Amino acid sequence: MRQFFAGVDRDMTSPSVAVLDDAVTVLAALLHAARPPATRELADALGWPQARAATALQAAEHQPEVCGPLTLQRTPSGAHLATGLHGRLTPAQRTALARSEPAVQDSARASLPPLTIPADQPTP
Repeated sequence: MRQFFAGVDRDMTSPSVAVLDDAVTVLAALLHAARPPATRELADALGWPQARAATALQAAEHQPEVCGPLTLQRTPSGAHLATGLHGRLTPAQRTALARSEPAVQDSARASLPPLTIPADQPTP
């Protein structure tokens, strides 16, 4: 019985599907940002209230499983940055990719649709 109520509590206190979707949107926005934005700058760029952006950032930080191969980091100034998970690639793979030419030019990258993870799909 204790496990049942623990599960109910976990379900009731976890972020909603909309918040998790916002977290993925925030990460996509951070990938496109010319520089790491502060929360207010991110909210303004997305056309969201600052509280919504802050909630999405918090969800991305506390629910890393929704971030896929990305992780949210904060700069010393408090700005936000989306980077790849270091555990996904070996140091040798990261070094090789850092030296390679971009596979997609910026103009082509801009035409790609934003990354979304359907809420009903399990994350890897």
